[in-house]
Amino acid sequence: MKPFRMIFFLEVILGALIGLNFNFLLLDIKELLLVFVSFQMLYSGIYIINDLIDYKKDRNDPVKSKRIISSGLIKRKYAFVFSLILILIALFIAFPYSIILAGFEIFFLFFNLIYSFILKKMPYVDSFSNGVTHPMRFVFGMILFSGGFNFYLIFSIFILSSGLSFLKRLRELKQRILLGLV
Repeated sequence: MKPFRMIFFLEVILGALIGLNFNFLLLDIKELLLVFVSFQMLYSGIYIINDLIDYKKDRNDPVKSKRIISSGLIKRKYAFVFSLILILIALFIAFPYSIILAGFEIFFLFFNLIYSFILKKMPYVDSFSNGVTHPMRFVFGMILFSGGFNFYLIFSIFILSSGLSFLKRLRELKQRILLGLV
């Protein structure tokens, strides 16, 4: 479920704080925890689906072949059912809480599925599309907790996250070349 990726929820929190002009008193911690639980369940389900999609490719990678799905530690059908359960729980939490939360989660789900099936297979497009989810988390935090957003800040975050994604892909490519996989 990649719990270390929870750090990306800080983008939602930062977006909320920026939207609230860093007035911590306006940030409802109970609401934030509810959004956190829902969003993390959704993302865990998405990551599992992504690992299922990359199953064959990951089995041949020296690092990724040790992951729980690609190593065969968990059967793929059980992982798929578990991912669906996580996604459904996330949406069951989101819909009664806020249509905005539910809308963002549905958008993230479909965007990540399109990314997993199509966009990540396209050089350069993968880095830009990977860079979209980071500013979207800021927008999500701003809109959900304050009702507005700052275009220039969001665009800057997109440029930064896309650039970091390009650098990560470059590093991965260099590692693959060194290992003789390319």
